[in-house]
Amino acid sequence: SNTTYIDSSAITLMLNYQKSVQEKNGNVVVFGASEDAKSIFSIVGLDTSITVFDTRGQFEEAVKM
Repeated sequence: SNTTYIDSSAITLMLNYQKSVQEKNGNVVVFGASEDAKSIFSIVGLDTSITVFDTRGQFEEAVKM
């Protein structure tokens, strides 16, 4: 929380982590990301391979299924 800056190293880490989790049939979920972070996720294509929730409550509601 309160992250205001994401550099290329962080993006690379997230992409590698997402790939590793996906290979194990898992999912990466992010909640509470700033609008800037969500924009970066979209630019680099992470928004198509990770699930982004605005709040923890939205995430918790989604996993109750």
